[in-house]
Amino acid sequence: RHYTQINFKNSPPKADVDADFSITCSVMAKMNITIKTATNGEKAMLSAVNCSNFRWRFTKADHHFGVSDNVTLTTFYVYVYDFHPPLWIQISFSQYPKLNLQQFFITFSSCFLLLLLVAAVLWKIKQKYDMYRRRQRLFVEMEQMASRPFSQVLVEIEKRDVSAEITAVNNTLRRRKKDAPSPIALEPCCGNRAAVLSLLVRLPTGSERFTPPGQSAGLAIASALVTLGNPRKVSLDPTTKTDKTKSRKSLSSQHPDSCM
Repeated sequence: RHYTQINFKNSPPKADVDADFSITCSVMAKMNITIKTATNGEKAMLSAVNCSNFRWRFTKADHHFGVSDNVTLTTFYVYVYDFHPPLWIQISFSQYPKLNLQQFFITFSSCFLLLLLVAAVLWKIKQKYDMYRRRQRLFVEMEQMASRPFSQVLVEIEKRDVSAEITAVNNTLRRRKKDAPSPIALEPCCGNRAAVLSLLVRLPTGSERFTPPGQSAGLAIASALVTLGNPRKVSLDPTTKTDKTKSRKSLSSQHPDSCM
């Protein structure tokens, strides 16, 4: 309660930014502001100003801020007086650069275009890499197909006779036992218990003598997984333990092994 005056001092460090000054007092008080430069002594700028809520801007065009050769160019002195405690005082000197919208948009546009360019380059690289992987997979598949065993089969195809085919079909239906077709390829599986059998099948022509338009030759290759030999039949009604064991063995023997 014995203090009636308080002083403040500030030297703005940035030479190219304006200095914003603000002061707020909780009770009625007065304020004087003086300025001191490196070449001139202290001189008054504002006198007997009410400092309850006061703001002021010191421009860089009117004052030289910063430090030159370890010498402070401009110093501000604030004298607050004629107040009665208790009170609080909030005072500040701040230097914040203004937002340059043109520079901001130029920087933002440059960064955005740079990101687009990087994304386009990465996308092109990814496309090249995916194409390279597809080609490698194709080469591997072609090598695997080329490494499989192969041989030549001479096939004799007779002239199609529709009436003879109908008669042959009727005779075949009357027969109890059908003739087994001859395969053009037989690829045994591991264990020689099963094999992939390939047949040459003549496609239907719709009671015509020649192959309809749109088909290359009227022939197709059909493949099926078959069992080699004569597998034993499994009893569906086992009565003894021995029959169960035999049925299990026969069931396991019926499943062909995996193909190579």
